[in-house]
Amino acid sequence: IIVSDLAPLKEIIDSEVDGLICRNGDIDELALSLATLYNDKELRTRLGENALKKILSTYNWSNNANLYNNIY
Repeated sequence: IIVSDLAPLKEIIDSEVDGLICRNGDIDELALSLATLYNDKELRTRLGENALKKILSTYNWSNNANLYNNIY
């Protein structure tokens, strides 16, 4: 996962843990991140596995329901 450094996206992605974060509008940094992931299978695999674990444990229907229940 590659995201820009916009606040909502930085709250979800931990750089070099479950994705890469680039400066918003920095095409060169985006290209470098894409090339890095393309050329580094181990990094791609680790980031992907970590992202999947985070999504399954954090962003699921049960957690979302509890969040909305607590708000309302």
